[in-house]
Amino acid sequence: MKIKYESSTGKPVEIEVSDYWGNIIIEFDREERNQNHKEMCGDRRGQTGSRLSLDAMEYEGGWFDAGVDLLRDLIRKEEHENLHRAVSELLPQQQKLVWRVHEDEKKIVDIAAEEGVTPQAIQARLKKIYAQLRKRLG
Repeated sequence: MKIKYESSTGKPVEIEVSDYWGNIIIEFDREERNQNHKEMCGDRRGQTGSRLSLDAMEYEGGWFDAGVDLLRDLIRKEEHENLHRAVSELLPQQQKLVWRVHEDEKKIVDIAAEEGVTPQAIQARLKKIYAQLRKRLG
């Protein structure tokens, strides 16, 4: 029996194998196609499929590779949650000022003009807020 496959260089190759090994290879190919179909389309019970790229995992490891640093991401998430918690403990007007400066990216001079105060007054408020946040975050 002749089996055709693509080599690692992409070149088509045809080899002669016994019927025993040929049938095993054909059965493996059939099972792989069926599994791929289930992953893409779901099985007959209506479950949707999900694909997991083995290229993004370490062989026999289980740690995701694909350029993701799980520990760093976990630490960042925790720091982000701590910061949000600390900001939520500020007075409402302090929260609003932090939001306007950091989320809305408003300039201090524009905020000062809207509130009818000097930019130095806004900077002094921010300095006080940042000191409170540093104290709460340790």
